[in-house]
Amino acid sequence: YKQFNFQELKSVPSDGLKRPAFQLFSSDGKMIIGDTVNANPDLIFLRSIIKGSDKFEISKIGRHWRRIYFSPIELNEKTNHVLVISSSLEELHEDLERLQLLFFIVIPTGLLFAGFSAYWIAKKAFKPVNDMIATANEISAYSLDKRLRIPKTNDEVKALSITLNSMIDRLDKTFKSHRQFIADATHEIRTPITVIQTELKLSLKRINDNQTTDRIKTYLDEHEKLSKLPTSLMALVKIDASKNVIEISDIR
Repeated sequence: YKQFNFQELKSVPSDGLKRPAFQLFSSDGKMIIGDTVNANPDLIFLRSIIKGSDKFEISKIGRHWRRIYFSPIELNEKTNHVLVISSSLEELHEDLERLQLLFFIVIPTGLLFAGFSAYWIAKKAFKPVNDMIATANEISAYSLDKRLRIPKTNDEVKALSITLNSMIDRLDKTFKSHRQFIADATHEIRTPITVIQTELKLSLKRINDNQTTDRIKTYLDEHEKLSKLPTSLMALVKIDASKNVIEISDIR
């Protein structure tokens, strides 16, 4: 047994194992040499290792969990001993607890930061769209002189704002043409109506025939109704041209 130097075994790199411990058991279950902090296998288990092959397991010894390796040892050309190597998992569990605590802090903080970042990016990305919506809500038939602000970025939002501004330009021109047509038509209608009224009144003074006079009076009555049309059209033009919005409410 002097060939086994446990101090030299402890100096061998353990591939991540913490504080390895060693024991050497004979076939009758007696610990020949080794550390007392290791496993204490029973006789049946040791003989199963000697007759079989090496085995690996994790067991709780005292208050701590240990990683244990059992291997049959051949001495004097006969396999009659078992070498037990174990390592404490205490430091590994402590590392896992620290890692778990780190995850509980880092992951929620990271998710919170990612959420705020996504909200900020989305808000900044949709700001031109929100500005366009706010301006579009202010545009009406009485405020077609307003235009959407064109963003500096060369993207679909810029193309959309340019397209909407072009549409508003066309609507503005259409409304102006409509108002101009009504104004021109009003002036054109007013002149012949005034001439007709003048001629009818002169005829009424010159004609003494009662039947003809009654007809002229009927014409003058209808003419009075017709003469209100240019006035109504001019009022409509003024209302359309005004930027003041008419508030309509129910009254008794």
